[in-house]
Amino acid sequence: MDCACDYGNEKEAGEGIANAINDGLCTREELFITSKLWYTYHKPEHVPLACQRSLADLQLSYLDEYLIHFPISMEFVPFEKKYPPEWVNFDGKMDIIPNDMCATWKAMEDLVSDGTTKTIGVSNFSVQLLRQILSTCSIRPSTLQIELHPQNSQQKLVRFAHEKKTNATSFSTFVSVSYLELSMSSDTDSLFSNPFILKIAEAKKKNQRRY
Repeated sequence: MDCACDYGNEKEAGEGIANAINDGLCTREELFITSKLWYTYHKPEHVPLACQRSLADLQLSYLDEYLIHFPISMEFVPFEKKYPPEWVNFDGKMDIIPNDMCATWKAMEDLVSDGTTKTIGVSNFSVQLLRQILSTCSIRPSTLQIELHPQNSQQKLVRFAHEKKTNATSFSTFVSVSYLELSMSSDTDSLFSNPFILKIAEAKKKNQRRY
């Protein structure tokens, strides 16, 4: 299960997890739960606070994986003033602040040391940013989560991750519909309307409900 504070789904996901475990549908050990550190919490002192907030909402004592959501840092937004913090500050701006991402990573490593999460990784990182983390880390990133689909295969980045023993996992596998909301794409960009993809789906007897 992939959650993140800024998805606004952790409290509901936590209720679902608790119900499933209490009803005997699964055990905690059978679940692999990932959450993400939003870019307003990159200062080392904010990393454990953000993770603990996610754990509280998810009703968990530990995560299986915790990822740095984006490799940029924005000004801190206190939980009591705005949560989820979303993309902009109280002035409606995305203000980038100076921050050492390697210091953020060290705070992530501390979460592994104290048992808060079993593994740590990154999302939306490039080769250069991965090299930066790898140059100082004590714990290597377990996962690199990136946008991957036939229109954006990122083969060199995936190959580099594998060379460094980091798993590459994908999001927006069929192109994210959220890009439409952000005016970053159009309906024709979706792979659900791509003739080649539709031909493969027809041959495999699949449709959008069965992907």
